[in-house]
Amino acid sequence: MDVRVGIFPEKIIAVVEHFGSPSLEYLTAKRLNQWKDRYMRDSPSMGNSFAIYHTRRYAVEARLHRVDFGVEVDFPVQPNVYGVVSKVLPSCRCAILRDVGGRYLSNAIDYLQDTWLKTSGEELSGLPVFYHYLNVGPELKAAEMITDVYLPLKGVT
Repeated sequence: MDVRVGIFPEKIIAVVEHFGSPSLEYLTAKRLNQWKDRYMRDSPSMGNSFAIYHTRRYAVEARLHRVDFGVEVDFPVQPNVYGVVSKVLPSCRCAILRDVGGRYLSNAIDYLQDTWLKTSGEELSGLPVFYHYLNVGPELKAAEMITDVYLPLKGVT
């Protein structure tokens, strides 16, 4: 697998927070999509899509699992019925791995954390792992999905 180290630039994102079973993540993501349909439909570009994994899916009890699903925005997020809030994805130095194929069973983060990190000489920064979904949409087939996986590292940004 081809891992590169680079700097991720700070982004403001609108997020919906998921707490609980990974099998219910789609319901949380659906709320973000409903928010996007209402508040971003007139946006000239839909912004980049992200998932910030505060825990590793299936590495913790389902009730302790946490992930934020988000989309980059250039406007303030107002209080809303969908529970979408504004957060900052900070600039950070990261190991980056491009993953092609279905997102649900991806092993990219396992490779980065369990294999690559051990031999890289790098250290984790303490920030959560995040995914940048380069293509999204209901018509997208699993084999066509492209995701950049970011593992935040210690170091200068």
